[in-house]
Formats: sequence, structure tokens, C-alpha cells
Amino acid sequence: MTASELNLIKNPQQQHHARRVAVCRHAQKMGIGALLVTTPVNIFYLSGFSGSNGVLALCANAEATLVTDRRYELHARHETTADHVLLERDALAQAAQVAGNLAAATAHGSQVGFEAEHLTVAQFQQLRGTVSPELLSPTTGIVAEVRRHKDPEEIDTIARACQIAEAALAEVVSDIRIGDQEVQIARQLEFAMLRLGADDKAFATIVAAGAHSAVPHHVPTAAPVQTGDLLKIDFGAKLGHYHSDITRTFVVGRDPDTEQLAIHAAVADAAERARAVVRAGLPAEVPYRVARESLDAVGWAQNFTHGLGHGVGLEIHEAPIMTAVTTSRLVTGDVITVEPGAYFPGRGGVRIEDTLVVTESGARALSSYPRALARVG
Repeated sequence: MTASELNLIKNPQQQHHARRVAVCRHAQKMGIGALLVTTPVNIFYLSGFSGSNGVLALCANAEATLVTDRRYELHARHETTADHVLLERDALAQAAQVAGNLAAATAHGSQVGFEAEHLTVAQFQQLRGTVSPELLSPTTGIVAEVRRHKDPEEIDTIARACQIAEAALAEVVSDIRIGDQEVQIARQLEFAMLRLGADDKAFATIVAAGAHSAVPHHVPTAAPVQTGDLLKIDFGAKLGHYHSDITRTFVVGRDPDTEQLAIHAAVADAAERARAVVRAGLPAEVPYRVARESLDAVGWAQNFTHGLGHGVGLEIHEAPIMTAVTTSRLVTGDVITVEPGAYFPGRGGVRIEDTLVVTESGARALSSYPRALARVG
């Protein structure tokens, strides 16, 4: 199933089946006859089940068995498109037994794959007691690779999550006053997103004022915003299980000074240049390198201390990750962030972040909040 074929499917039953087919094709190339899916977000992606306890046993012909406990009986039968639902207290052991039987019966291989990045050591030991150790095969990223190809419905949901987040930001920044606490602003923003239709915040909201804005992942405190502070706000809305991710930087209480304008202009130029090169087929490290070279031209490459961006979807951080050492290429349907920054300890920092969808001809922005260094308060 190609990405374009996946995109044409609307019915959830057909959609999940097509996703399972794509995953099975990857697994078969590794000689895997059945795959144990234990990561909750991957179980949801392949079957629609959103409960907190479950294991999906997937065989080579894309037939799926969901194993969960009796707390989720009605939940599972209402949500899941899996072919079979089993109710067992020990979901992993039962699913492993099912997977072992499926793998033994397939012509594609007798190996039972498991998600090595999610399974704990204790769970792995439990698997070894159910499936012969020589038949267990660790896998990484099989489902995540398929998830990269977002279909139009997924993209639309993320775009709506961006719109909710931006509407909330517009409300909150219009009411910021000198002396407001970082944590107060963060909670107001989160409440506004919920009131405007979000299911939840996408991640822990970052509101960082003054010297705190130089900390890329600052945790909001009771510190008050003061006149002249750079105010960095990194946040997003969660809608229908999908996330958005946006960062904007403001100046509090007065127009920006010359230094603040220079830093913001340099980051804005790096972001624009990086967005301009994004397209399907491009090595994922190239936009990072373009942004870093742009900041290096003004002597601030050393103040850009993190990767350029990451995939966004059912998780706030998913493939691809765009850094200097990334080896993958961008693909059609990737939803990514582009978020360069420049940070000056003790003084402040600027980050500008947008959520984009990758196409064959370039990138389309799903976020559209003005990027200028605006005054608030």
C-alpha cells in the first residue's frame, strides 16, 4: 500500500487495515511472521483502540487480534477494528501465544517481532517464557515509519489543532500585563485552548520571560514578566489524538530594542531558509544545516543548541528528527516542525517554530500566527 493509496481511504475499518498491510510488508522483509505491538499509540494507529492496557498481535496477512482486560471490554468492542478481541488479565502473555501460533502458520517467516523500544526487560523475560527465545526478533520503528505518511484526515486534524492553539494565543497575549507570572500565562493559554475545542494541551506549555527565555525547555515559574523582557511561548493543542506545536517570541511592555530585533531577525531568516528547502526526498539533515549556516553567517551558530525540528502526529515528538546526524529522508505526508533558536544565557533567547506538512514540491505551513517580534503588555 503506497502513501497515495493510504490517502484515498476514509472508512476506519479500511484505513486501519491498509495501515496494517503497510506494517506487515515491512515486517515480512525481516522474516517476521507475526508482530507484537505494545506501544499504545501504535495500537491506536493500527486498530483504533485507545485504552491504556492492550497488546495487538498482527500476522503477515494483516489479521489483527487485540488482547486487553475486562475493564476495557465495551471500550474495545466500540472502538477497535481488530479482527478479534480477547479479554485476558495477562494481555502480553496471551498476545504472545497468539503471535507465536500465527508466526508458525505463515509462509513469510516464523519469527515473532516485538517493539524493542517499548518493551521493558521484565516484559521481555515474560515473552521468553511464552515464545521460544530463538524465535523472538526485536524491531525498531516499523510502525513509526508507516505513521510518517499522514493522510488528509490526519493533516486536517493537526491543522485544526494549530488553529485552536493560535486562537488561544491571540486571546492570551492581548491580555498580558506587567507582573503576570509565567505559570499564570501558561495556565491561561491551556484553559483557552480547552475552551476553544482542544481535547488537551499537546505537551507541557513553555512560557519563559527575560533570562529564562535563554533556556530552550524552561519550566514556567512564578517569576513575573517585566518591561523589556523577551517572552518565549512554546505550546500546542491536542485534538482527536493529534498534536500541534508552535513557538512565538514577544517583547513585554515596550517596543523591541536593537539587539532584540537583530536576534529575532537572524532566527526568522534561519527559519525561512529552512522552510524554503523542505520537500519530499530531501535528506532530513539538510534543513538543519541550512538553518545553522544562516545563523553562522551572523556569528550565532553556537547559540543554536538543539535540532531544527521533529515529526508531529499522534506523538508530539516522532520521526523524523532533523539534526546534523539524521540519516533518513523527508517523505510525502511528513508533518514536521521547523524551530531554530538563538539563546544567550543571562540575557534571553528567541525561537520561532511552525508546524508544516511535507509535499513533493515543498512544505505547506499548518500554523500561520504572525512571526514578527510583537510587543505585548
